[in-house]
Amino acid sequence: MRTEDHFPLYVDGVVKLHTQLHEAFLQASKLANTVLGIPLPSKDSLRGFSIYVDFSEPHPENKFKGYFMSKNIILRFLPIEFDYALLFPIRNHGDGLFREGKGITYDEIIQAANKRQPLKIIFRPISAIEDNIFYSPHFSLKSTFAPAGIAAISDDFGNIVYNFPDIDCLKVIDIPETYIERDYTLVGKQFYAPYTTNKESDCVLFAQLNNEHDDHAIKVLRWVPSKKGVEIEQILGMKPDGGDVFFEMGYISRTENTELHAFMVNNKSRLLFGKKVDDKITIVGGVKIFESNDLKYPKCLYNIDLK
Repeated sequence: MRTEDHFPLYVDGVVKLHTQLHEAFLQASKLANTVLGIPLPSKDSLRGFSIYVDFSEPHPENKFKGYFMSKNIILRFLPIEFDYALLFPIRNHGDGLFREGKGITYDEIIQAANKRQPLKIIFRPISAIEDNIFYSPHFSLKSTFAPAGIAAISDDFGNIVYNFPDIDCLKVIDIPETYIERDYTLVGKQFYAPYTTNKESDCVLFAQLNNEHDDHAIKVLRWVPSKKGVEIEQILGMKPDGGDVFFEMGYISRTENTELHAFMVNNKSRLLFGKKVDDKITIVGGVKIFESNDLKYPKCLYNIDLK
């Protein structure tokens, strides 16, 4: 019986890359839980975790740029760059025995990149029982370059927004029905989170003052609210976090934003809360909605005065 049957020989350089990947995964999982309340699979999960790579985007030389995923949700606020070699076989090429995790050749990487397709790469932990060694952060590729089309992606979150330094205060007022009753069109989603769900989701409208492309720009931010009264449970780790930051999603169409922008700026209501279904947005209200709903007020707004 050959030694490799019990103690597979690992390629040192590739193992180092796997260790770095493992550390990045742990950091990403913690952040995903903090800002969205949807942690990535644990480090011991046999399901592993996924990274989304879109070859239509620019990539560093000899590296991939990807995004961690939670199940089939792309988390663009969790980017990662990794060397091509991370996808090469982790085990020594000695006798050709690869029970799992055969990796991908350089030629296969180039072919996939030339197709410019979005891909979902799944990393699965190599179990200690299988290798007869103590747990170590080694991964095999459960699925390699299987195309990850729209059908394989359930949702998409853009970069985090948590600071509004040019808003000095927000007025606690009722929003006129003329704005509540309208539908507004979301545009530009393809630049921020193109696979955002078409199902109903919460959002925030932010009237910008310094947008170089549009003097009446209203940015649309994704929001995943959390219920009031769960802060203690979150501190104790009994409930996931979430609801305290927003995520880039797009803009209100410039054919519909002028009047609304003027109202938001003139009435010190530069942040409004709404609902999105498909690419249509309806306004629910301003900060006054938190007087009557059961949603936790976002922490990223704590430093803005209410009047």
